[in-house]
Amino acid sequence: AKWVAPVLHKVMGAVSGPLGAINPTAGMIARGVGGAAGMANKFLNR
Repeated sequence: AKWVAPVLHKVMGAVSGPLGAINPTAGMIARGVGGAAGMANKFLNR
């Protein structure tokens, strides 16, 4: 499960840009999920 957080982080980062252009709220949520995944990744890889 170690790869899940970085992959989710990358996907959410990639999705949040175009998604934010279409729907700012969805972009914000995607960035939030990506950020949470990034934090989880840092925490897991200590």
